[in-house]
Amino acid sequence: MENGWSSLKEKTAPYVLLSPFLFGFIIFFSYA
Repeated sequence: MENGWSSLKEKTAPYVLLSPFLFGFIIFFSYA
Protein backbone atom coordinates (compact mmCIF):
# COMPACT_ATOMS: atom_id res chain seq x y z
CA MET A 1 0.00 0.00 0.00
CA GLU A 2 2.77 2.42 0.97
CA ASN A 3 4.62 1.92 -2.31
CA GLY A 4 1.45 2.45 -4.36
CA TRP A 5 0.68 5.67 -2.47
CA SER A 6 4.19 7.06 -3.03
CA SER A 7 4.02 6.29 -6.75
CA LEU A 8 0.61 7.98 -6.89
CA LYS A 9 2.05 11.10 -5.24
CA GLU A 10 4.95 11.08 -7.72
CA LYS A 11 2.49 10.96 -10.62
CA THR A 12 0.24 13.73 -9.27
CA ALA A 13 3.01 16.04 -7.98
CA PRO A 14 3.68 17.77 -11.37
CA TYR A 15 -0.05 18.44 -11.82
CA VAL A 16 -0.28 19.93 -8.32
CA LEU A 17 2.68 22.21 -9.11
CA LEU A 18 1.23 23.21 -12.49
CA SER A 19 -2.35 23.75 -11.31
CA PRO A 20 -1.76 27.38 -10.13
CA PHE A 21 -0.29 28.21 -13.56
CA LEU A 22 -3.22 26.54 -15.33
CA PHE A 23 -5.63 28.43 -13.08
CA GLY A 24 -3.84 31.67 -13.92
CA PHE A 25 -4.07 30.95 -17.65
CA ILE A 26 -7.81 30.25 -17.34
CA ILE A 27 -8.35 33.58 -15.56
CA PHE A 28 -6.12 35.39 -18.07
CA PHE A 29 -7.96 34.00 -21.10
CA SER A 30 -11.37 34.61 -19.53
CA TYR A 31 -10.56 38.32 -19.18
CA ALA A 32 -8.64 38.58 -22.48
